[in-house]
Formats: sequence, structure tokens, C-alpha cells
Amino acid sequence: MCLQASSSPPESILDIYRIAIPLLAEIAWLGSSLPDRHYQIMQAGSLVHEAAAAAHQCGDHIQAVEWLEQGRSVIWGQILQLRTPIDDLEEKEPTLSQRLKLNSLQLEGASPHNAILNTTPEIASHGHHLAVERRQILKEIRMCQGFKRFLLPRVIRELTPAASHGPIVILNSSKVHDTCYALVLLPNLPDDVLPIKLDSFTPSKAKLLYHKLRTLLEANKGTVGQGFKVILAELWEKVVRPVLEALALMVCIQDPSPRVKPRLWRCPTGIFSFLPLHAAGLYHADTPHGSKLSDFAISSYIPTLSALIDRVSPLSQPGPPKLLAIAQPSSIGQQKIPGTVDEIRYIKTAVEESRALTLMTLIGEKATLGNVVSELKTANWVHFACHGVQNLAHPTESALLLAGKDRLTLAMLANLKIPHGGLAFISACQTAKGDEKLSDEAVHLSAGMLATGFGGVIATMWSVHDQVAPQVARDVYNHLKQSEMNVSEAAHALHSAVENARNNMQGEDDAAFISWAPFIHMGR
Repeated sequence: MCLQASSSPPESILDIYRIAIPLLAEIAWLGSSLPDRHYQIMQAGSLVHEAAAAAHQCGDHIQAVEWLEQGRSVIWGQILQLRTPIDDLEEKEPTLSQRLKLNSLQLEGASPHNAILNTTPEIASHGHHLAVERRQILKEIRMCQGFKRFLLPRVIRELTPAASHGPIVILNSSKVHDTCYALVLLPNLPDDVLPIKLDSFTPSKAKLLYHKLRTLLEANKGTVGQGFKVILAELWEKVVRPVLEALALMVCIQDPSPRVKPRLWRCPTGIFSFLPLHAAGLYHADTPHGSKLSDFAISSYIPTLSALIDRVSPLSQPGPPKLLAIAQPSSIGQQKIPGTVDEIRYIKTAVEESRALTLMTLIGEKATLGNVVSELKTANWVHFACHGVQNLAHPTESALLLAGKDRLTLAMLANLKIPHGGLAFISACQTAKGDEKLSDEAVHLSAGMLATGFGGVIATMWSVHDQVAPQVARDVYNHLKQSEMNVSEAAHALHSAVENARNNMQGEDDAAFISWAPFIHMGR
């Protein structure tokens, strides 16, 4: 699907995009398998980026935000839509409600993500039939009074509540217009969008930084270079600092406590998804306080705005919430990571002292796929301390490695539902690293945890050191212990833990940055 925005007047191009963007959900047909849907989305290329950029160039920033939300994480959106509460519909149109519920359950069970690599013609045909049936049911529902926009893409007034707890910075780029820019939702700007130009940053510069970062990470064998500092300085000067200045957040806070700093969410698109924006700053020895993002704000990421809107406060439940802690220090074909057992010990101490959670542990040979999935169904929090692997050929087969040859894959996560989800801490490698060809579909384990129902996720953008991960986990849970394990404190807890890790690092070479910079927080 290819549109050349520069070859037509802006008005006519926007009309064409208004037709093209809704087709993304159509080409990623709900009745087909996950790999097929990902393949079809991949064929659309940068359509949504260029559509949003065209709207931005025409001054229609609201349309740009709506298109970026509609045209990204399409497949996660489809999965979550199957689980959308429909209480209002059930009350006013009970018959249609029951038909939709049954169809949703059948589509989830048919399915595609249960048969990732072995979708038979019978399964495909059944999925197709159910998808056609669903379209008809939705058509009937939207004809009922009060349900005209039922399960349609959200418009700006339905998206701005995502920023109720702090600014959300959407970052986008366009090769056609050779531009990078930010679109910001603010708590005090309902139904509006603040555009911020990033005049000194271009798509080619973003791609260059990404390739430099990838080269550094691939060559990491105790490297003593200074390349990481250059990347983080570039991101600070040309991307992060201009946004902070536009938001009047460049107020230096001397209080070391993260609780007094404001929250700041980023929703990166395309190539921005692979850049460590949370760590942007100047890190030379003589650099004064106020030269990096962490001096001003607590950072979080979201794959889409809906990831915050769809977070429902956990309902009351009998007894204290349950934390499932899983450690696998020795996976077949992988280097041993004895620090995983230390992580479980730190968690146990914090939980016992807080008395806010009950703890269930699965360590070593007990951490089988069957045991993990069974315990996850009744867990509210989860901590994985194990190896993680990314499958570039089949992204939904990216997995956490468990006992023996067992794996918990992204596809399996898509089938799980956590009704009272709190925090998912994935202390494993590359758990927030997506597929470059599917950069806007958030095909990684941390997004899978959000889709499963967890309110917040702590994950990593690249491989973590076995010595650093237990220290970060220890400090996160010690911080959470002080708030009686309040999941809304997770971003603050990670901020403090990473600051401690950075301050404890010996030296300022690339190896030090690679150790503390991968940790990120996603969600609420």
C-alpha cells in the first residue's frame, strides 16, 4: 500500500488517507492467523506515519493523533476488543450482547493464536465465518439508539483521558516530509493536541542513531568506548530537551525523591520505538544537575493511548493479591544466570515485610510451562527472572525460557487474561524489544503482559547483566514495600532503582551504560 503525499495537494491526500487508514484493520483480517495478520500489516509499510505527517503538515494535529492510534498496534487492539466489557449493551440490548459475547469467545478459541504456525484450512475457514458474523453483529448494534460508535476507533475526546495523570508525548517521523515531531496530550488540554517541532532531528538521523546503538549492543564484550554517551546526548539535545522546554518541565528538582517529580509518558512510533529516550541526557563527569531527563521526570512508555484508557482499577477480591515469582537459572542452551535466585530471595523478603501480597514461587525444574500458566491464572503480580529470546522469523514465538525445553511464548500470553492485574516484572533479556519490520505493532513480551491485563510492566530493551538485574529488582521491591505494594508506584520504584544502579557503576564507558539503561516501565 503506497501513497506519495508529495504528489497531490494536501486536501486530496487527506481524503485518500481517510479511506486508507480504516483498511488496515480490514487487511489484518480478524479471522486469519496472527502470523498472517502481521504479514499483512507489514505490507502497509509506513502508511500510518505518512498519513499522520500529512495531517500534521496541514495543521490537523487531532486527526494525526487519531490516525496514529487507529493504525498502530492493530492486532493487539483486535485481541483486546474481544475482551471489552459490554455492561451498557447487556443492560439495553441483552440479545445482541449475548450474541457478541459468544462470538468473541469463539473467535478467541478458534484460533489463530492457538495455532500460530499450524493453521489448518478448517481453522482458517471457521475463523473467517466468525469474523463475518462479528461484522454483522456490530452493524446491528450500531443501529441501536446510543450505540452508533460502539467499538469504532476512538476520537480525540475519547483519547485525551489517557493523559489524566500526566503528559503523553507521541513521537512520529516522516520520510516523505523529512520531518520528526511530537504531538502531546495534556491533562489541562481536553480535546486538544500540542504540536512540538523537532527541527534539528530527521528520520535519517533517527535511523543512524538506531544503527549505532545496535552496533554497540552487538559488539558489547566489556567495551570501553564512549559511543553510548554520544547517542544519549543527541537524543537529549534534539528530541527530549525540546519537548521538556515546550512543556515547561525544565524546572530542576533538587529533592532526590522520585515522588516529587512529574510523570511523563512516551508513545513512540516507528524508529523511535527502538531508541532509549528514557535515558537521554549528558553524562560527562563535570555535567551539572539538570542535564538529563531523569532529573526532571519519571519516565514510562505506552504502545498506544488505549493502553492507559483501558486500564480498569482492580476490583475487590477475597484475600490479599498474589505475586507469582518464577526463576529459571539454567535454561537449555543458555548461559547460567545464578542471580535469578537472588532476585527471588529479595522479593520474598520484601513481600514478607510488607504483608500486602501472598507469594508463590516456581524455581528451576518446578517452573514448567504447565505450572506457570496454571499459577498465572490466579496471580495478580508476576516476576520472571529467566532468559528471554526473540524470534525474528516468527515474532509471536518470542518467549521466556522455563524448565527443560518449555517456553512461554508471546502467542500464549495473548490467550491469557488476568482480571486483577498489577505489576509484571520481566527480568529477562530483550523483553521490550520489538521487530523492526513491525515497529508499530509492539510485538514483544512486555506489550503482551499489558494486553493480558497487567496494569504496569517493568521490562528491558536489550540484554541485562546477571549482576545488575538482581540489584535493580531488590531496589524496586524495597521501594514498593514502602507503599504497601502499590502498583502505581512501580515507575517511581524503577526510577530510584536505576538511579542507584547508575551511581554504583564503575566507570563511564559503554559497558556501564549498557548495564543500567535497558530497564523501562510501561503502562500505568
